[in-house]
Amino acid sequence: MSEVIYDGRERVNQVGYFGDIYIRKLGPMAPGYIYEGHTHDVDHVTFLNSGKVRVRYRNEAKGEPFKSAIFVAPICFEIHKDVWHEFEVLEEATWSCIFAFRAKDLLVPFN
Repeated sequence: MSEVIYDGRERVNQVGYFGDIYIRKLGPMAPGYIYEGHTHDVDHVTFLNSGKVRVRYRNEAKGEPFKSAIFVAPICFEIHKDVWHEFEVLEEATWSCIFAFRAKDLLVPFN
Protein backbone atom coordinates (compact mmCIF):
# COMPACT_ATOMS: atom_id res chain seq x y z
CA MET A 1 0.00 0.00 0.00
CA SER A 2 1.30 3.43 -0.92
CA GLU A 3 0.68 6.32 1.44
CA VAL A 4 0.89 10.01 0.62
CA ILE A 5 3.02 11.98 3.06
CA TYR A 6 2.01 15.57 3.84
CA ASP A 7 4.97 17.29 5.48
CA GLY A 8 4.17 20.79 6.72
CA ARG A 9 7.88 21.52 7.21
CA GLU A 10 8.41 21.69 3.45
CA ARG A 11 6.74 25.08 2.99
CA VAL A 12 7.20 28.25 5.01
CA ASN A 13 3.78 29.76 4.21
CA GLN A 14 0.67 27.63 3.88
CA VAL A 15 -2.89 28.84 3.42
CA GLY A 16 -6.07 26.85 3.74
CA TYR A 17 -9.82 27.29 3.85
CA PHE A 18 -11.74 24.78 5.93
CA GLY A 19 -15.48 25.40 6.07
CA ASP A 20 -15.80 28.86 7.61
CA ILE A 21 -12.19 28.94 8.84
CA TYR A 22 -9.19 30.49 7.07
CA ILE A 23 -5.75 29.47 8.36
CA ARG A 24 -2.38 30.88 7.38
CA LYS A 25 0.65 28.98 8.71
CA LEU A 26 3.96 30.82 8.89
CA GLY A 27 7.34 29.38 9.67
CA PRO A 28 9.55 28.00 10.77
CA MET A 29 11.19 31.39 11.17
CA ALA A 30 14.72 31.80 12.54
CA PRO A 31 15.59 33.86 15.64
CA GLY A 32 15.96 37.54 14.80
CA TYR A 33 13.41 37.43 11.97
CA ILE A 34 10.90 40.30 12.02
CA TYR A 35 7.49 39.60 10.46
CA GLU A 36 6.57 43.05 9.15
CA GLY A 37 3.95 45.04 11.04
CA HIS A 38 0.41 45.10 9.66
CA THR A 39 -3.28 45.30 10.54
CA HIS A 40 -6.34 43.22 9.63
CA ASP A 41 -9.95 44.16 8.93
CA VAL A 42 -11.25 41.48 11.33
CA ASP A 43 -10.35 40.02 14.72
CA HIS A 44 -8.32 36.82 14.56
CA VAL A 45 -6.56 34.27 16.73
CA THR A 46 -2.88 33.45 16.48
CA PHE A 47 -1.72 30.01 17.55
CA LEU A 48 2.00 29.92 18.31
CA ASN A 49 2.73 26.28 17.47
CA SER A 50 6.41 26.32 18.48
CA GLY A 51 9.09 28.69 19.65
CA LYS A 52 9.07 32.09 21.29
CA VAL A 53 8.09 35.50 19.84
CA ARG A 54 7.77 39.10 20.92
CA VAL A 55 4.65 40.79 19.57
CA ARG A 56 4.71 44.58 19.31
CA TYR A 57 1.29 46.16 18.94
CA ARG A 58 -0.78 49.32 19.21
CA ASN A 59 -4.11 50.72 18.21
CA GLU A 60 -3.00 53.31 15.68
CA ALA A 61 -6.50 54.73 15.27
CA LYS A 62 -6.49 55.68 18.96
CA GLY A 63 -2.87 56.89 18.89
CA GLU A 64 -1.82 54.45 21.59
CA PRO A 65 1.87 54.01 22.42
CA PHE A 66 3.57 50.79 21.37
CA LYS A 67 3.26 47.84 23.74
CA SER A 68 4.85 44.40 23.58
CA ALA A 69 4.35 40.93 24.98
CA ILE A 70 6.40 37.74 24.79
CA PHE A 71 4.62 34.49 23.96
CA VAL A 72 6.09 31.01 24.45
CA ALA A 73 4.55 28.06 22.58
CA PRO A 74 2.18 26.39 22.68
CA ILE A 75 -0.25 29.28 23.19
CA CYS A 76 -3.15 31.06 21.48
CA PHE A 77 -3.84 34.79 21.64
CA GLU A 78 -6.30 37.16 20.00
CA ILE A 79 -5.40 40.14 17.86
CA HIS A 80 -8.21 42.63 17.38
CA LYS A 81 -9.02 44.24 14.06
CA ASP A 82 -7.23 47.50 13.26
CA VAL A 83 -4.50 46.77 15.83
CA TRP A 84 -1.08 47.17 14.20
CA HIS A 85 1.17 44.25 15.16
CA GLU A 86 4.51 42.69 14.23
CA PHE A 87 6.34 39.58 15.35
CA GLU A 88 10.00 39.33 16.36
CA VAL A 89 11.21 35.74 16.55
CA LEU A 90 13.20 35.08 19.74
CA GLU A 91 13.49 31.28 19.32
CA GLU A 92 12.76 29.45 16.05
CA ALA A 93 9.00 29.71 15.71
CA THR A 94 6.02 28.55 13.71
CA TRP A 95 2.60 30.14 14.08
CA SER A 96 -0.82 30.06 12.48
CA CYS A 97 -3.26 32.94 12.03
CA ILE A 98 -6.86 31.78 12.21
CA PHE A 99 -9.76 33.84 10.84
CA ALA A 100 -13.53 33.34 10.68
CA PHE A 101 -14.34 33.30 6.97
CA ARG A 102 -17.90 33.94 5.89
CA ALA A 103 -19.34 34.13 2.37
CA LYS A 104 -19.93 37.88 2.82
CA ASP A 105 -16.17 38.31 3.37
CA LEU A 106 -15.34 37.01 -0.10
CA LEU A 107 -15.21 40.52 -1.53
CA VAL A 108 -12.92 41.80 1.24
CA PRO A 109 -9.34 40.52 0.91
CA PHE A 110 -7.39 39.83 4.09
CA ASN A 111 -4.51 42.23 4.71
